[in-house]
Amino acid sequence: MQYTGGIGPMSGRFFLNGPLIKDKLSFTAGVRAAYPDLILNQFGRKFGSSRAFFYDGITKAEYTFNPKNKLPVTAYQSYDRFRFDTSTSYNWETNLVSLNFISEISSKVSLKLNANYSQFISTINGLDKYADFNLVSSITQKQVKPVIVIKANDKHTIETGVDFILYGISPGVQKPSSDSSSINPLLIQKEQGKEMAAFISDKIDFTDRISLQLGLRYASYKRDSMIEHGIGAIKPKNDVMDDGVELMVFNSPTGFVSLLTFSGTFADSLLLKKVSSVLSNFKKTIKKDPVGVSDRYIWEVSSWSFQVYDGSLVYSPCN
Repeated sequence: MQYTGGIGPMSGRFFLNGPLIKDKLSFTAGVRAAYPDLILNQFGRKFGSSRAFFYDGITKAEYTFNPKNKLPVTAYQSYDRFRFDTSTSYNWETNLVSLNFISEISSKVSLKLNANYSQFISTINGLDKYADFNLVSSITQKQVKPVIVIKANDKHTIETGVDFILYGISPGVQKPSSDSSSINPLLIQKEQGKEMAAFISDKIDFTDRISLQLGLRYASYKRDSMIEHGIGAIKPKNDVMDDGVELMVFNSPTGFVSLLTFSGTFADSLLLKKVSSVLSNFKKTIKKDPVGVSDRYIWEVSSWSFQVYDGSLVYSPCN
């Protein structure tokens, strides 16, 4: 096992990697942290109540069942805390777990199975006495994607598979952070979107510098909202189910998506790439509402929309 690291007055890091089981299990991990608080505290009230802290860590492991089957796993987490001498502080957290099973079925055919979970959480903390609160919003994505890879020859690769994605959004949950707070609880309805797709792509490398890729994807998408009824919750106009949760289902569009990519590298410092595609955009629409010195994140699941990419030009209508 190999170790590296270092500690400074404002940050530190530590990494390790190596085999845990010879020829079977390898492991890599690292963590970083920044702690400016230690320096800010030395200046007394010169910087007021400003505070900052950050850390992130990553772990990677790969288990080899046999020469034709292996399972890499990756986990990542980051956390930020920030306050700029105000009555408000901010926290941001990111979590990610990814599994990638790889199986070589034959010399020309292989299977890739990817499953991943990702989450981002934004928290605003009101610090005023008798009006202190926590406002939390989050967005999550769960995905499973099996892919068959056919290697016709060294220059021709075909990939086909299916894709299942679940988008979950919590636009905001506000709660008092102490018993003496005058802030009332508030819950904004949750939303989720479900995407199912089948796809095929064909890539041809004419030379080491020039390639052509064609792709076709058929996707189905459904958007719905989970409305929880309780104290401080936003009340809908529709009838409420007995369990206090109502499901509102929106449009369920389907459609084909095409992709054409031409890429050519004519010098080490010159890359010429032309992309012409129509990509379905089912993912979340992200808005940033300025609040104080930072931003309040507002998410919503997209309705049916398209993104059109033409070289460097990006046109993305989204309602």
